[in-house]
Formats: sequence, C-alpha cells, structure tokens
Amino acid sequence: YQAGNVSQIESLMRSDKENLLCIFNKNHGDLLSLMPVLNTIETTYSIFGFSEWLQMNKTLEDILTHNTYFYSQFQVDYDNQDVKNFLYKYTNAFDNDISKSIPHYNMLGYDITYYFVELALTEKAMPEKAEQHTRMLQNDFCFKRISNQGGYVNKSIFLINYKNQ
Repeated sequence: YQAGNVSQIESLMRSDKENLLCIFNKNHGDLLSLMPVLNTIETTYSIFGFSEWLQMNKTLEDILTHNTYFYSQFQVDYDNQDVKNFLYKYTNAFDNDISKSIPHYNMLGYDITYYFVELALTEKAMPEKAEQHTRMLQNDFCFKRISNQGGYVNKSIFLINYKNQ
C-alpha cells in the first residue's frame, strides 16, 4: 500500500463478499494516515488488527467506525459484578481510578495473585488445575504443559469485536 492510494486496496477487494483487511501495523503515525483512506472505501469490509490500537485516541475514533477485530490476552467485562466490585473497592482503598493502560495492571496483579495464591492455599498441583479454564477480572487462565521436564504456557486468548452501531 502506498500512502493515499486507495485504489490499490480496492482493487484487491470483492464487491460481492465481505472483505477482511488485516493491518499488521502498530505505528500510530501510519495508522493516522491510513484510517482516513479506509473511510473512503465503499466496499464492505472488516478490519483485523492489534489491541494496542485501543490506546491510540485519534486512531481509536476511526477504528470504532468499522467492524474491527482484535486479539488480546486481556478483556474486561465492565458489566460483570466481580469487576464492578473490584473497581468500587479499588477506588475506595486507593482514592484513585485503575490504570488506563491495556492491560489494566491493577487488575492484572489481582488476577495473577488471586489465581496462584488460591492454587497454593488449596495445595492443588499445577497439573491438576492447568487444563481448567479459569475466568478472572480481565484474564483467562488455561495452562498447557509444554514439555515433560516442566513448564506451562497460558493458552487463553480473546477475540474482541467492535462494531459501528
């Protein structure tokens, strides 16, 4: 894609089908110049990109006008009662809101601590709990053993979809 050349993109799109534009770029400047170009395309399409885009305020406005998908290891359901309770207690305890970053490091610390402290207190061995899917405030944990010598990897991931409503 050459900057400003929307015909390059449109020539690859099909008018009779939904198109998926995979944009593998995290550079804010590049995205700022690309989004207005994408806004001129009349063919139906969705965008697949990075969750880091959510921290780019101006780009975020443009992104959310499209049917956009992100993958992420973090997702917060602000309607969840556990999340509401955490936010209330955190704000009261620290007289401050949670971090605006992705992930919310306050919630990340809580999720990791709660998961592994519970594991230690119940004396469950990691192999017993590893394959269980555990939903926390913004993380899911579903560990898979990566070798017989030890070691686990969290295989959980979210596919997040923002639609222009």
